[in-house]
Amino acid sequence: MKRYTPQNHLTPFGLLTLGIGSIILGLVAGALAYFISTLFYLLFIFALIVGVLAGLAYSKLMRFSKVRHALITTTFGAVTGLLLALGFYGTPYLVTRVDVISYYQENYGVNLATAAQRFDAVLQQETGSTGLWGYMKYRAQQGDEYTTYLAVGYAVLPPSSFTMRNGWLWLYWLMETILFSGLSIFLGFSMGARDYSKSAKDWYDTLRIQIGSVALEEKERLLSFFAEGDISKIGDLVAPEDRIAHPRIELYSQQSEKQKGDVLLSIKQTWRKDARTVKRIPLGQWEATEEEYGALKGNMHEETSEVFHIEEPGLEKSK
Repeated sequence: MKRYTPQNHLTPFGLLTLGIGSIILGLVAGALAYFISTLFYLLFIFALIVGVLAGLAYSKLMRFSKVRHALITTTFGAVTGLLLALGFYGTPYLVTRVDVISYYQENYGVNLATAAQRFDAVLQQETGSTGLWGYMKYRAQQGDEYTTYLAVGYAVLPPSSFTMRNGWLWLYWLMETILFSGLSIFLGFSMGARDYSKSAKDWYDTLRIQIGSVALEEKERLLSFFAEGDISKIGDLVAPEDRIAHPRIELYSQQSEKQKGDVLLSIKQTWRKDARTVKRIPLGQWEATEEEYGALKGNMHEETSEVFHIEEPGLEKSK
């Protein structure tokens, strides 16, 4: 049994998979979102839905890559969201460019290069810029029109429209980009900092199980036994959860999703803030092999039974 110290897990394959996957995911999701938006679109809500779906897909990518590094996974989460926005705003630019160039070729009999130059020249003249940046500036000048629908009972009132342009439209695009990126960034940080089992090459993902409690006055002895790896003496101190009142020491176990590799043992000290509120302070974590964990359970008091314990949000206090 060894003390658990969070360590980053990086492999060339994982890093390459996460990097290339983030780029592909962002661009493809952005382009797909644009085409869907031509059929269905709601202010803010559409970007939120797309951002949630992209974030969930990014979490699957992180699991596949097995990269455990909060800075890297957060960075690629941001890359995914920003490329999603690029795909969402860049796709209509490409569609418009192809349509306009085709129009010039068909109606003015010019070649592809000349038609492309004319398209860029128009953007340059109108906005002072070319490419996607010039297109977005031109679009902001012209404004985007949005139609609202209102239903009263079973009757649908005539739709009304409004147009956002210039600063207001840039602000709206910024908020959309944040919604596109938010969940990917959050999950990137959350999963990148989560406890990771190198023996199982996976995260400790299962629900924490409280396997017992120890009297508060035995705290120092318990910690010394963990430091020594004395499983027998640890088991002698552990009693069933409901046999010792708060404040107490609680012992939890956790494994990887596939129930393979080491078992993560967490020790927490409880204290009562008031009659209804119990807070918990982490004291340390240790990794035990499956054999060591089995021996620990065998040395615990016979009446000890596993109890699923879901901690109340916000009640845990860190050192």
